[in-house]
Amino acid sequence: MGKQCQVLRVIGLTVLLILVSTIDLRLRVEAQPTQEIFYDDGAANWWFTPFVGRRIAVNFSLPEDWFKAKLLTAKFYIKQHNSISYPGFFMVHIYDSDFSTELNSINVTNVPPSAGWFEADLSELDIVVNKNFYVCFESIDPGQGRCLGLDTNPPIENRTWDTGAGNEYEQIFDGDAMIRAVVQYYIPTKMPDWNTSDEVFDLAVCADGSLVAAATSEGLKVFNASGSLLWSWSETDVDVTSVDVSDDGNAVAAAIHNSTIQPGTYHLLFWKGAKTLSGVNPQPDWSSENLGGWIGPDALAISGDGDQVVVVGTGPNVYYWNGSLQLTGEGKAPTWKDSLGGSLEHVDISDDGDIIAILGWDGTEDSSAYVYKDCKMRTGHQWFHYNLTYTFLNSYGHDMALSDSGLYLVVGMEAFIQHISNVYFFNTSMSDSWSPQWICELDENVTKAVDISSDGNTVVAVTNIYAASPSRLLIFRDSASKSGSVTSADAEFTMAGDYTENDYSDVSMDGSGSIAAGGTGDYVFAVNATTGEPLWYYNGTWPLVSMFVRVSEDGSALVSAGSVIDSLYYFGPETAEVTFDQHGVASDFTGPILNVDGTEYTAAMLPKSFT
Repeated sequence: MGKQCQVLRVIGLTVLLILVSTIDLRLRVEAQPTQEIFYDDGAANWWFTPFVGRRIAVNFSLPEDWFKAKLLTAKFYIKQHNSISYPGFFMVHIYDSDFSTELNSINVTNVPPSAGWFEADLSELDIVVNKNFYVCFESIDPGQGRCLGLDTNPPIENRTWDTGAGNEYEQIFDGDAMIRAVVQYYIPTKMPDWNTSDEVFDLAVCADGSLVAAATSEGLKVFNASGSLLWSWSETDVDVTSVDVSDDGNAVAAAIHNSTIQPGTYHLLFWKGAKTLSGVNPQPDWSSENLGGWIGPDALAISGDGDQVVVVGTGPNVYYWNGSLQLTGEGKAPTWKDSLGGSLEHVDISDDGDIIAILGWDGTEDSSAYVYKDCKMRTGHQWFHYNLTYTFLNSYGHDMALSDSGLYLVVGMEAFIQHISNVYFFNTSMSDSWSPQWICELDENVTKAVDISSDGNTVVAVTNIYAASPSRLLIFRDSASKSGSVTSADAEFTMAGDYTENDYSDVSMDGSGSIAAGGTGDYVFAVNATTGEPLWYYNGTWPLVSMFVRVSEDGSALVSAGSVIDSLYYFGPETAEVTFDQHGVASDFTGPILNVDGTEYTAAMLPKSFT
């Protein structure tokens, strides 16, 4: 299922004109924690006189690890100003962190005359505040106004501002105004642009998000950004176990298991011009010889232009094809291969296809990473002629990722004996005695998944704690400049709310290191990869939503999928409502002709390509 749309770009804004929508999804919202923020001790030692127009404001900061919150209640410690005891009233203003952008205001009436706390219910106003915000008390009628309490006992937090009888705010340093705020942890929600009813085993998206390839229980399926099925491929008793695509989406590689002949055969299939294909079962341009073993997710990688492909996962074997875009026919042998110890489970390839990195496990205690350089120059059996290797003692490697240049490698490990986990960062330019450039030892039991930006400077990782998952999404900035023992991440996203008890299953990041996404099977979270600020989330039922998470290289698309039916989701750019205000106007017309979410544009403001 999906939607058809036309895409217009208006001054940097992606605009979708939605023609048909078939999405019917429900968002389950969990109750999130609330917290009362205050800086007074509850005792009023002095009172603000309610001059007409006097404003007293308190600057509030959200709790640590909170980036946004819903403002539910503003509380004021007040008493009557004179003998007129009822009704009393005042104004409440809410300002953003700049102390000038007003988020909302209400007129509070029927205020009781007795001294005490009065609560202004703001929960129906949907006020979302950022890390810092202001709550303001304004006197509007001294005859029926109320005095606001001031706590002068130390420590004084220096968060109070007062206009007095004038118009300009001045900061007060001799007390804390008795205003409090009750907030609820908040992350914006986002609905997918489209979804499909597929059981997904692996997932890939091209660099600009315009093509998505999924290994499903019904075979290989390839979609465009609008959710239309471009083409599909399947055969009876054949499982598609892994998939990857080139940067431009025109090359698609998929690994299959054919069980028609026991114990089965294992092949690599390759399609060229994937964006131009259509229909059912377009035949691959070439297929490999029998590779002899299962090739699972993360065991297949394709270079940026699609001309090089590498697979592992077939036990100890590595297979590499050079010149993939020129090959045709069946039974193609790899350009070169190698056989290493244990079980190889993860592989990644540099953008130019010349460097590959492999992560494997010996089946008992240790894991190892291997790096092959000058891959396009190699032929035949390599007989252990890799360039670099490193052994992780008493550890299991859960994931790895290689930067576009192949210069940097990040690995996420679980240490069995210590019950901790580590993030390892390597520089592949070394030639001897290869060792990590830096290591971050974590308290969590498992570093489940990792990713790295195109330039290698940003690393993300997701961690889990046994019986108390998930734990954190970690961000390491300036990774190429770090060395030795790294004590902590530079930023992190920690779920402050009661979202899920499921483990993190995957993490992905765009090429620039700007946007990261973590999946827990039932949730997918998009996060600012610089600050750790959560941008939005979507949730459903485990494991439908996000056993696999892929962010396109340009950051325009996030695709996630689960391992049961109804589980492929595509999240594209933000949309806008567009109306055309004028039709057939003269060329010298200077008025608005386009309205985008309430913002008007004249012809002179639009790019020439739009008209």
